[in-house]
Amino acid sequence: MYGRVLAGLCALAVAMTLAACGSSDSGDKTKAAGGAGTTASTKPLNIGVFATQANAFFAKQTETAREWAAKNGAKVTVYDPGFDPQKQFAQIQDAIAQGKLDGMVIAPLNGPSLAPLAAQAHKAGIATVAVSTPLSTDYASTDPKVPGLDGLVWEPLVNVGDILARQVAAACEGIDPCKAVYLSVSPTLPAETALYNAYEQTLKSHANITVLPQMGPTMAQRGPTVGITQDLLQAHPDVNVIASSDQALFGAEVALKKAGKSIGTGPGDVRLVGSGGTVDGVQRVADGAWASTHIALPVETMTQALTILEDAISGKLTAPKGLDPVADSKYPSVMTKEAVKQSGFRGEYNG
Repeated sequence: MYGRVLAGLCALAVAMTLAACGSSDSGDKTKAAGGAGTTASTKPLNIGVFATQANAFFAKQTETAREWAAKNGAKVTVYDPGFDPQKQFAQIQDAIAQGKLDGMVIAPLNGPSLAPLAAQAHKAGIATVAVSTPLSTDYASTDPKVPGLDGLVWEPLVNVGDILARQVAAACEGIDPCKAVYLSVSPTLPAETALYNAYEQTLKSHANITVLPQMGPTMAQRGPTVGITQDLLQAHPDVNVIASSDQALFGAEVALKKAGKSIGTGPGDVRLVGSGGTVDGVQRVADGAWASTHIALPVETMTQALTILEDAISGKLTAPKGLDPVADSKYPSVMTKEAVKQSGFRGEYNG
């Protein structure tokens, strides 16, 4: 999610928060002159990161938060819900009730269901930032919207779906008809639904492209995607383009090779379109094995989230803040072979 965040035919993955210190009496947030890692009484900040660690994108975000905490004398506690939205809700609710956290960074599995908890956290003096998925049902903007939320750092999934579709259209150039499929993180997740709707809408204007039904869930992992791709090839052995998260595409490669399919960008090759911009995925693109990959920036995402939290702690944050790390990046959002060569981008995490 994301990191993206992201996904393709069978299914893909998803959603983190971090925060600040406050007075237990009034809930006012204060920051010591010595730095973000301590309160006015020199007590180390205790930050909760709520994110699925089985997803490489969110694991890298967590690593970034831990590095920040070590540098600033803070403490990071990780709450891993797996891929269970109800468990994540309970983890956040319990953490607020316990009153031990100064701040939270949340990578939501089902953002809208967590919205009431942002207000509860704010009342408890806990600064909160959502990353990679919003707590509202607005998947087209960076506006935090939800009361009590200090910030939202993500690339809107409507944008991601549109960009993914444009990558597919580019991979389908010269092929008519071109059968394309998206392997999804998890088709039942609201965020994935928003992404896929945008993806389908963009591809409607390309008469040469046949959009095959999406498949999933890949959970943005290699293992599940192998079987999903095998099922795909049984139903559509003449598929031309497969789009999914970088992580899932490595699983798709295994199934394609077992089926004797050639992978690449030449005539007769099955063309792979990624989302994630992982170190491995970018290298695949540079080697000409994949058509392209849409970048995701977990390090920059968490860094921006922490900056918002620092401002919330110090009182500098006058209004909730939303940021898009990909739009703010110096790199092009889609890595083609030529873009990799020109930009020097190598990826922020391994898939």
